[in-house]
Order: sequence, then C-alpha cells, then structure tokens
Amino acid sequence: MSVDIPRRRLAAPTRLRRDGITRLLRAVQGQPGIAQADLAAEAGLAAGPVSELVRLLADHGMLEAIAAPSTGERGRPRRSIHLADARAHLVGVHLGGSGFAVRVATLAGRELARVDRAWSGAPPDPAAAGVMIGSAVGELIRDGTNPRRCQLAVSVPGAVRGGKIGSRDLEWHWTDEALFLDPLRGCGLSRVLIGNDGAFATLAEHRSGAAMGADNVVVLYMGRGLGGSAITSGHLVLGHDAGGGLGHVPIDPNGPLCLCGRRGCAELSASLRAIAAKTGLSARLADHSASGFAVHLVKLAKDGTPGVLAALDAARDAIRSLGELLAAVLGPERIVLSGAAQVLAPWLLTPRIGLDAPHLGRCPVPMVEGEHGADAIILGAVLAAQDAAIADPDVPGIGARS
Repeated sequence: MSVDIPRRRLAAPTRLRRDGITRLLRAVQGQPGIAQADLAAEAGLAAGPVSELVRLLADHGMLEAIAAPSTGERGRPRRSIHLADARAHLVGVHLGGSGFAVRVATLAGRELARVDRAWSGAPPDPAAAGVMIGSAVGELIRDGTNPRRCQLAVSVPGAVRGGKIGSRDLEWHWTDEALFLDPLRGCGLSRVLIGNDGAFATLAEHRSGAAMGADNVVVLYMGRGLGGSAITSGHLVLGHDAGGGLGHVPIDPNGPLCLCGRRGCAELSASLRAIAAKTGLSARLADHSASGFAVHLVKLAKDGTPGVLAALDAARDAIRSLGELLAAVLGPERIVLSGAAQVLAPWLLTPRIGLDAPHLGRCPVPMVEGEHGADAIILGAVLAAQDAAIADPDVPGIGARS
C-alpha cells in the first residue's frame, strides 16, 4: 500500500507532539466514547497534555467532547470523547473493471454521501479516471469542507509498486500513479492513499465482518479475480508493496502460466473470470456486474448444471489448496471468503481444513462466508482513509505532511 504523503523532517518537539496526537486519536478510534479521564492512560500520555490536545482537536473539528448528564455530584462532569461526526473527512474509492464507487464519510466513519457509476465502455486511462473521481468527490462534498482536509483511500484491482499501478481489470499496465493523482490534486485532493482491493476487503471483514475479533485471520476476496490478505497479531499484512493479493499464490507449480509470471496461481481456477471461461459464460460476465454474475451462477448450480458444478468443484479444490498452504504458514483462526462470489460459499468452501491433531496442539481451521460481499472493498477503503487520517493528522501548528 503506498501513501501519497511526501515525508519531511520534523523538529523533535513537533514530532513528539504529532505522535501524541496520533496516539490519542487511535485510543478514541479503538474505544469510541472513552471517558476523558481514562484517555491519558489509554494513550500513554500525561493528563495535562491530554486536556490540551482534546481542546485543540475539538476546535479543529477532529474530536467531539460530550458531557455526561449531571448527577448532582460535586466536581467536573464526566466527558466522553468521540471522533468528529459532523463533516466530511474521509473518502473511500473503489476502482473496478466495470465502474467506480465513492463513499464520503465523517472522521468517525459515518457515511454522508455515495455514488456508484459504470464506465462508458472500457475503463478509462488513469488521467481520465482521476478527473472523474475528483469531479464525483466534489459533487458529494456539500458541507463546505475544504477538499484538502479530506483523506482519500483508493482501491485498485491489482498491484501498486514503486509508484506504478498494474491492473488487468483496469487495463493499466504499470502506469505511473502520478497520471491518476495529478487530476485529483488539481481538485484540491492532495491526501491520497492507493492500495490493493483485497487488502481493503480484509480490513473491512476484520473490523466489522466475519473476521471480527480474530487476531490472526485470512480473508480471500473473490470477484472477477481472487485477492485478499491476512491479519497477523491484529495487523494487516502488506509486504513491501501493495501486491496483487493472495490469488497469485502458486498452488500448482506445473500449472498454466499466469499473467503475473508465475505458474498455477490460485486465481486461475478460483475466480469468477476462471469459472466464466470454463463454462462458456465469459460474455455474460463482461456484460454484468460481478455480483449479478455470481447470483446467476447460484441459480445454475441449484439447477444442477453440470458444467457449472464442475467449474465450482475446481474452484473449491483451488481454494482448499490455497487455504491449506496459508493455514500451514500463517496459522489463522479462520479463513473468510468475502466479495461478490461469497454467495457461492456453499459450493466453494470446505468447512474445515488443516491438520486435526489435538495431541500436537493443532486443530482444523474453519472456512466461513464473509459478511460484506462486494461492499467489502469500499467499506475497507473508508477504514483505510480513517487510519491514514489518524496516522497523519492535519492540525494547527503542525499540519499534515502532504
């Protein structure tokens, strides 16, 4: 995942102040409504600086301090602290092969506005896509918010590496990301993070979906392609760049050559694109959304259509092989299937995989259906924007690094 926030060297006092603000905001993010009296201990800060920072962030529209009803007792009333929930602060963007989605939310994550639009024909080039996204965001922000204060997170169905974006669905062949970012900057949208769609879907399922509460979990996002990521010790696994996701893990070294350059990648069998190719339905997939195509497959599977059942069996075998590999390496508590294809979970998932050996301390890993479906990516994009805004807060006297 790349962050379009040029780093600059900060003086030590400024750096310490920024770190304190981020720790305080993360404490409130993790415990919405936390009492101000408890905030110092939770953030690891002294009480005096916490009171000052709460006032500063409340004045700057990043926190809300709500006084509890009076109980008649002496002393100051208790105050609960929340991330600001009044104005636009976060923007999540999902770029896909058939169109794009935009969600505008408050810093607390409450959705304020949305738009879903289909491309007119083939996906546009990065510059044109940047213009469309910038225009859509401008239309959605109607509360007087300065666009420069908004944090964007943009998901792409592919990889982000070294300032380049590679995406088969978008037909962007290691394009310079500046071609996409420059039109956004021209609209005043300078705080932009670009990441892999499967990683964002993982974030959504972990924070509020089927992976919630697990410190170690794998999320597979299956749509036109296959992606996903893992949470280990509570943290999203990203690697040194935003790669193409778990769909490009080889499960058959002697298998066919994948576009990524490897052989036998899981995506070659476990994806809607692969199923469509095996069943002669590629044209239908091209003309419909991934969700609509998956629902059509459910109907065909329930009708017992032989070719469809065979393709789903092959996809299930690939997902099981991938799951076995990931379970052996990462030791997840569960493996979650999310995305447009999660409605096919009854045909795609093996209930439990891995070694059943209690005497060795090993138990099978359950495979479960996700909760967010095709919305997982856009929900994860908003969450990623929230994390980025908290990690790099734009506050008076310090300013954002962008």
